[in-house]
Amino acid sequence: MCESGERDRHDASEWTFVIVGLSKREVESQCSQIEEKLERIVDARMMNVEREYV
Repeated sequence: MCESGERDRHDASEWTFVIVGLSKREVESQCSQIEEKLERIVDARMMNVEREYV
């Protein structure tokens, strides 16, 4: 995980998570867990989620 954008703004942030797994199903599960945890513990709104598989 890293803060990948909008670092100089106090009212916005862009984070990038890199997840490595043996199957797409495993990666999807990890993505869902991360999203759910962020919604619970971060005092912010998620505006967009993009997933890219390589």
